[in-house]
Amino acid sequence: MRRPDSRVVTVEVEPEHALVAQCLAAHAGVGHKVDVWTGHSRDVLGSLRDRYPSPAQAPRFAVVFMDQGGSRFWQDLETLRKQDLLLPGCVIIADNVLKPGAPLFLWQLCKGAGSREFTTEIISLEEFAMAGVEDWMSVATYHPEAAGARSTSRSAEAPEEKEASKVPKEVLDLEWEAHLVRTMASSPGSVPFEAWAAFSERMKSGMKALGIEPARSMEPRE
Repeated sequence: MRRPDSRVVTVEVEPEHALVAQCLAAHAGVGHKVDVWTGHSRDVLGSLRDRYPSPAQAPRFAVVFMDQGGSRFWQDLETLRKQDLLLPGCVIIADNVLKPGAPLFLWQLCKGAGSREFTTEIISLEEFAMAGVEDWMSVATYHPEAAGARSTSRSAEAPEEKEASKVPKEVLDLEWEAHLVRTMASSPGSVPFEAWAAFSERMKSGMKALGIEPARSMEPRE
């Protein structure tokens, strides 16, 4: 935020959350450098360029933080990439990718189409306010030049790329399970602690079977 041309762009689906974000930015004296857009990421990101007076004023991001529903992570990242809104070297940080989970997102980044343009590290940590329950965060770095270099030998790699574009049924099953538990968590009664703990272990086992595991762990602070 110290650079004169730096900006923060945030998308809030709830109008009251958007208002709180605007008030906090104004109170901190940086309201003029923070753009708060109200709406679903599916709708806002697809039209983000058109929301600025000129293409030159549209943002290109050096850092992206994802904390919406995990089922949207991959689609939203693809939208940003296809609109050329990611700077080379952009770091994409995604929260809660094990619980409730973002199986499709992780698979695409680590094994699928995204593995050609992103290098990804997964970090294991204890879920907030749930002692003993594991969650993951992912940190991916965007390298469009790597995909460009590979395209020079596209004919030789075509079978491999075609195979990478296929999403295994196991990934889709995990994605559906994550969607169901996310729906339960937002319903009256929520999800009990024991059910969350069991879900986290099932998701971890399923991702491990796909060859996706955390590279390191963060120990909880006392």
